[in-house]
Amino acid sequence: MSKATETATAQETALQSQADNAYIRSLGMGAIDNMDASMIKMPRYKLVQNTSKKGTPGKWISNIDNDEVDSIAGAVLAISQSRVMFGEVGKGDKPLCKSNDGIRKSSADGIGDSYCAKCRYAQWGKGQGGASIKPACSQGYSLLIAQPDAEMENWGPAIVTIKGSAMRPAKAFFTAMKARNLPSFAYLTTLGSKAEVTEKGRFFQTVFSMSEDLLPIEIIKKIAETSSQYKDFVGSDLAADVDSEVDDHGSGQGFYTPPEGDLPF
Repeated sequence: MSKATETATAQETALQSQADNAYIRSLGMGAIDNMDASMIKMPRYKLVQNTSKKGTPGKWISNIDNDEVDSIAGAVLAISQSRVMFGEVGKGDKPLCKSNDGIRKSSADGIGDSYCAKCRYAQWGKGQGGASIKPACSQGYSLLIAQPDAEMENWGPAIVTIKGSAMRPAKAFFTAMKARNLPSFAYLTTLGSKAEVTEKGRFFQTVFSMSEDLLPIEIIKKIAETSSQYKDFVGSDLAADVDSEVDDHGSGQGFYTPPEGDLPF
């Protein structure tokens, strides 16, 4: 069989597979039609710090069996911002107030004001000598990514939590993404970590990078086709992260806050 014939056969097979998949989906999704976000266990990764209750500092830990990895690679599908405020360390992990969109508080029970931008707990203050005092309410991001297997054939959804010292490099990376002016799922984004030492101590900073090469067009199409399905299933998983283990509570008692957290962004 000639090379041209092999190529033509492969293309016909791919087209037939696409047609078959389209027909199968037109029949309905069976049990999937009745699923909602509460029935899905979405992998969520966080960077482990020295203050974390579990995990190896510098590693990314998953809520699925506490699996640890050195870095996370995937195609970014969506970014959600949030805010959350905890009470004093050691007096319960339930947040005093939270916002799932970073715009307004999510529950009338929250002690904060209605809108985050004007909330008294979200404002920067001034201390002795003009030093900036960070807000009691901390900002964070959740990244929804399509994560590939080793062969980059199968892609599954996952969420990455960004907060604390990672906010400044995150915003710089988002700026670079915007400047690239391409769909965020057209290339791989990798999140790693590096140790940094200051006079306050040692902590791990998030390191962002993006691949120069674009993903193969077939993979980009596949990710684009399934991205809306991923977003439908994540639901509240993209909301505010209310796990107080990994980062500080805002009060800073017993938790190390890196210098980036002491400056306005």
